[in-house]
Amino acid sequence: MKTTLTLSAALLTFSLFASPAFSEEDVPTIDAIQWLDGCAAQTQSVQGLSMVMDIKCVELATDYCAIGRPIEAQVSCVGALTQHVEKANIALRDTVPERLLADGVRSKIYARTYARLMSGDAAVCDHVPIENFPPDTWCTWLQTASDWTEWRSLQRQSLEDSK
Repeated sequence: MKTTLTLSAALLTFSLFASPAFSEEDVPTIDAIQWLDGCAAQTQSVQGLSMVMDIKCVELATDYCAIGRPIEAQVSCVGALTQHVEKANIALRDTVPERLLADGVRSKIYARTYARLMSGDAAVCDHVPIENFPPDTWCTWLQTASDWTEWRSLQRQSLEDSK
């Protein structure tokens, strides 16, 4: 759980620092929300690597918000992504059961993850990798995206459990 946020933060930080600066004329902007949705649709059935692929989708969607946009447009794009993913999180939450049918360690981890996500506990966010980027916007996006990867993991596990 905390590992996911840490991994997401590391990937996002790396991707943003590794992204070269372009002027708006050099790179056409990509609709980050549409891209994230398309990427997420492709990763839902990747056996064993789905969560890693979801993190990569988030990383690249964040890159698409950053590349070729002035800081104001980056902030707006990340804000729009956050709102979109928050809605997806609510939809996922409403379809995922509180517990798996099967017993065992996996079921206990699932229940703990579900309870933490429902409680809204957030990890500490004390680093913004983009100069002049509002920390609240960045940290909200980071937490929302991290929660999204975990909700999708719970959804996969519950679908697998119901078979």
